[in-house]
Amino acid sequence: MAVKEFSTNLTDATREFLGEKGTKFFQYLKQAYGTVSPVIPSEDELGVPRAIHFREGMQIRNFLRTLPECKDWTDHDLDDTWVPIILAALEEKE
Repeated sequence: MAVKEFSTNLTDATREFLGEKGTKFFQYLKQAYGTVSPVIPSEDELGVPRAIHFREGMQIRNFLRTLPECKDWTDHDLDDTWVPIILAALEEKE
């Protein structure tokens, strides 16, 4: 997936929100699974796969809602855009 162009403010704010731990987490996902939004195998005894889109992705989408650049975005805009924003933030970090 090609990284889209986003404002520096948007990617900087996202990178700051992620912090070092979040940035490393998404870099790991990208390297290990080829995407920052995989469904990964269960980490518990229940055997339920972990969908990054629903857990960490929702945290990112909720954060994006607080930014002025995203104030007019619909839920669909956020669903379709959070991954490219993370990729852009990671690319600038690398």
